[in-house]
Amino acid sequence: FRSGAIKCCPEIRNSFQAWNALQEKCTHKRSRVHSSEVMEYSNHYKVDALALFSLLFSECVALQVIKDLHNLGLSWSPNRALTAALSLCIAACHVIPTSGTLLIMLSVVTLLVLVSHGSQSNHVVLEALIAMGVLLTAPLPRCLLSMTADQAHAVAERKAWIARFTVAMRALFCMLYCVTGVAKLNEAWFDYRYSCSVQMAAAALGDYLPSSPVLLALLPPMAVGFELTLPPLVLIAHCVEHSCTSLARRTLRLCAVGGSFFHMLLALPPPPLSVYPFSMLMAPIYLLLLPNEFAEAARLILHMPRRVRGAAEGGAAVLVFAALMASRRSNLFEYPPYFSWELGVLWVSSVFTAMILAALFSCAPTQRCAREATVVASAGNSSTTENEQSVGSLRLFLAILPAATLGLIGVLPYIGIRSHVSLTMFSNLRVEADASNHLLIPNWLTRISGGMSVSHSIQVLNTDLPSFTYAQVNLGPLLPNGTLSTLRRLNLSTEFYISPPKWFHGPTQPFRSFCIPLVEVRRRLAAATQPNFFIQYQHLSGGESRWAIREYRREGGNRTDASDPALDVPLSSIQMILQQVRTFDLSYSPCRH
Repeated sequence: FRSGAIKCCPEIRNSFQAWNALQEKCTHKRSRVHSSEVMEYSNHYKVDALALFSLLFSECVALQVIKDLHNLGLSWSPNRALTAALSLCIAACHVIPTSGTLLIMLSVVTLLVLVSHGSQSNHVVLEALIAMGVLLTAPLPRCLLSMTADQAHAVAERKAWIARFTVAMRALFCMLYCVTGVAKLNEAWFDYRYSCSVQMAAAALGDYLPSSPVLLALLPPMAVGFELTLPPLVLIAHCVEHSCTSLARRTLRLCAVGGSFFHMLLALPPPPLSVYPFSMLMAPIYLLLLPNEFAEAARLILHMPRRVRGAAEGGAAVLVFAALMASRRSNLFEYPPYFSWELGVLWVSSVFTAMILAALFSCAPTQRCAREATVVASAGNSSTTENEQSVGSLRLFLAILPAATLGLIGVLPYIGIRSHVSLTMFSNLRVEADASNHLLIPNWLTRISGGMSVSHSIQVLNTDLPSFTYAQVNLGPLLPNGTLSTLRRLNLSTEFYISPPKWFHGPTQPFRSFCIPLVEVRRRLAAATQPNFFIQYQHLSGGESRWAIREYRREGGNRTDASDPALDVPLSSIQMILQQVRTFDLSYSPCRH
């Protein structure tokens, strides 16, 4: 009927033609508006939290490159090849920080470098876990988040990655502060004369710290209270972020500001007390506490007038040049040797100051974010599904896996397996030889691991084997004279011990007896190449040196008949990898790395 009417009546035909043209015009206009909105969204989110994380994390990893250039030189070797690949990834992330592909490549190469020749330190473990978090939350291998032809889908994928990665970093944040805070609940930590917190505060503030015993005694409980308060605050804010948005954002802002000040203070002590590599590495984690606010602040900086940006960049270049010149003239002793304390302090101060300002004054564009999220969600069913399931059950498990790994590493000291590179450094904790000084965890727990337990230990009284002579090194005498005078003025200990796998410098003080777990004795004896040496020692029992003094001796590379063969028992491959322990003292527990 309609086709007949259209043929017979020109007026009806013209009306239907006009209606069809109008429909086509409206459909084209809606499609064009939708495409322009998606394009506007994708351009807006080129500078997002993931791009900022890529910049910050690559600059933290650059410390490893600086260290390798000093230690490995420029000649060819597999380790140097990995360092060269890491350098290329760092440079590429600075050129194109928005590329998800480059961030994934950076994380993979970082893990390879740290496993092959990374130093034994807390921040190296944390660095590896952050890189693991990038890989476990990335949408592999389906999309590496370059803006493909389907831009709406790519934007939705990137938003889903940011959502999962935010969960991963916040979980890692909470676990990290729980592990380090619980380790500090020991008797020596609250003795301000030996507490690492008071030593570092005195080294950072110098003559500005009053010599008041009451104030000094308050610093350790304040520090541990701060570390144990952050995890529940962040966890609660994360859980109620969608229901009580305003309260959650204020809580996260408070945590970001307090933590930024805390880690700036930790970077200020001069080496070897400074932990600026650890403070640097905390910046990318803090970024994910307030991803929208920090990303909005970065976009505001990018849209500043060119003259203002040029002046700021010029001032930053002058400061970096001054820090590099000061670093070249410096004679400070760093351990691990990254040779960048001046530059690291400048970086930490600048980045965390910017974070404090962004947390206090930057506002996340909630209305615009909601509109743009709606635009992206309407781009297609597949994008919507991926965005809604951005943190599904399996992806949630993968996202919290780095935090769970960190928690497992943090438990190892208390079950007697590991006490070195276990995030108990700078905590005054002692768990060895059934002489734990922890206020909550009992001694018997360290015997769970049986023969692998650090409860089996000896006290070395004298030796001429270098690997035992330098099994414990006091870095306190290597502190600057001004720092040493401050510590003495406040009646604080000037001791700061490390247990290096190898020591290439001379003695820092005359040999003094120390205690060491039996597993580390066996490791060092297995690696000993000196044909003739002796070790005078006592076995420890019940936290005391009760047994008779004995002597282990090798002559011509062979153990003498009077020497105890139990010290020569070889370690299994699992023990060689898993068990890393350090020296300790029975009478007191000074600050140890």
